[in-house]
Amino acid sequence: MRYSPMFQKFARWAIYISYNIIYRFDVIGRENIPDGGCFVCANHPSLNDPVLVLVSLGTKYELSSMGKKELFDNKPLGALLTALGGFPVDRGKPDIKAIKKCLKDVKDGKKFILFPEGTRTENSGKKAKAGIGMLAIKAECPIVPIYIANSPKWFGKVKIIIGQPIIPPKRAERVSNEEFSQYILDHIFEIGEKNEG
Repeated sequence: MRYSPMFQKFARWAIYISYNIIYRFDVIGRENIPDGGCFVCANHPSLNDPVLVLVSLGTKYELSSMGKKELFDNKPLGALLTALGGFPVDRGKPDIKAIKKCLKDVKDGKKFILFPEGTRTENSGKKAKAGIGMLAIKAECPIVPIYIANSPKWFGKVKIIIGQPIIPPKRAERVSNEEFSQYILDHIFEIGEKNEG
């Protein structure tokens, strides 16, 4: 199955409606999402985070994301993820094909969802992967930081804060991928510290 914008939009509406029934969302800062292609980066405390980010963005924009290739080895799941705008990445080595696909999707105007920590971590971890900074600097597009304040409980309240876009440094500026990745992640937690409570 190929990526289908219509299927993605239908699925997102279904998810958006169902999640708003199950949880009480308090999304702050949706007006900070710019038009055009950009990266959307969030902290990653739970398995539910990709869906929470999806719901927080609403249904206006086309989305793209990458997932570990093992998920796509399951044919039905892989077909579903592909139709929704996902594609596989080999996390065990530099995956040039996945990098090119990511950069193309952003250039084409999609919102690309990334988690700087690379995997689920406790909020105390705060260690970013260098790849996020590398992609952001190469794409030369805004990065929208999102802080997920708490893991959802059924019929409980979920607070999600969307910060103002971060503009990446120019390639000529001497900022390493690692430094910029960590800056993005630290900024996400700073948003949380300022807005929690």
